[in-house]
Amino acid sequence: MLYYALQQVMLAIQGSQNAAMLFWFIYLAFGLYFIVVMQISVVRTYLQLCYEDYQWWWRSWSLGAMPALSTFVLCVGHLFFSVRVTHYTSFIIYIVFSLAVSVFVGLVSGVTAWIASFIFVNRIYSGGKHA
Repeated sequence: MLYYALQQVMLAIQGSQNAAMLFWFIYLAFGLYFIVVMQISVVRTYLQLCYEDYQWWWRSWSLGAMPALSTFVLCVGHLFFSVRVTHYTSFIIYIVFSLAVSVFVGLVSGVTAWIASFIFVNRIYSGGKHA
């Protein structure tokens, strides 16, 4: 789904599709993406807590931030297979912007996964009786 969303963005930038329709597709795709990231993070945190490993903080963040790597690989693949780069500076600019987008995706999805895991851990441990 991420590959298809990036492909639609690249096609819209080139002017081959309606831009208004693209934004609704992007909102839907990112909404589903964040829901999936939160669910996977909560399940991973639950399994980690079942094995009595209580250091879930960085693992939940890194699990959520992993799609940034695939985003960067997809952008570089698009650069080599679909874009004709004629100047060295265009290549550098494309790589830098792709890296910036990938870092942004990693930070946002990592924080989303961490917040979902934090809320989950608070909910499961707040139900106990206090002495």
